[in-house]
Parts: sequence; structure tokens; C-alpha cells
Amino acid sequence: MDEDQLLSLRRAMYSGDPASMVTAVRDHGFVPSVQLVGDVLLQAVRADASGSRDLAGRCAAFLHARGWEGDPELADALRGTGAGKDVLLDYPGERAEWFAFSDDRRRGRARAWLADAGYRAVFRSMGFE
Repeated sequence: MDEDQLLSLRRAMYSGDPASMVTAVRDHGFVPSVQLVGDVLLQAVRADASGSRDLAGRCAAFLHARGWEGDPELADALRGTGAGKDVLLDYPGERAEWFAFSDDRRRGRARAWLADAGYRAVFRSMGFE
């Protein structure tokens, strides 16, 4: 993959347009930047872009066969069988950080929703401190 092809792939990824992502992958193939391609396809699959699932399956098979670090997790994500908190089971420190981050984000979204509805969130102790 030359520099222009890589730029085209990155441009498609950051455009947020699933159809252009699928086209870029179809035009440029997987190798040697297969993990970037996988990230692009993951976004396209999540947006249910036409042709994305077939390309994601082919990319997942390639990643699984290659087996480099990070490939199995990305392959599972592309297949829809992984890519979540389960990966963190092997990393207890990072798992705790993820849940703390996730909980904080969830509370922030709840506060924003309440504020939009005209309410004010109030902290109340549950007595567990």
C-alpha cells in the first residue's frame, strides 16, 4: 500500500461516511495496514454500510490467520463476537479503570438528560461510604 492509498483509507475513516470506507477498503485491499483497515471496517459494519459485512468477514479471517498482537481481538470485533469489556478480563487494572470511566460517562449523560428536561441532579449519600 503506497502513501496515497494509505491517505485515502485514513480520509475515508475520518470522514465518517461508511460507503466511502467500504469503497476505500475494496479499492486498496487489506495488506499491509490490515489493522487500520479493520478499524475502518468496524465503523462501516456498525453503520450497516452495504458490503461492509462481507469485507469485515474476509478481513477477520485474514487477521485470525496472521495472529499478530491485537489481531484476534480485532477479528472478534469484526465478527461481532468480541470487542467489549470481556477482553479486559485478562487485565484487572485496566478493567477497573474502564468501569470507573464508563460509570462516570453514564452519570454525566444522565445529568445532561435531567438538565435538558429541566431537572437538577443532587448527590445523595447511600450510606455505603
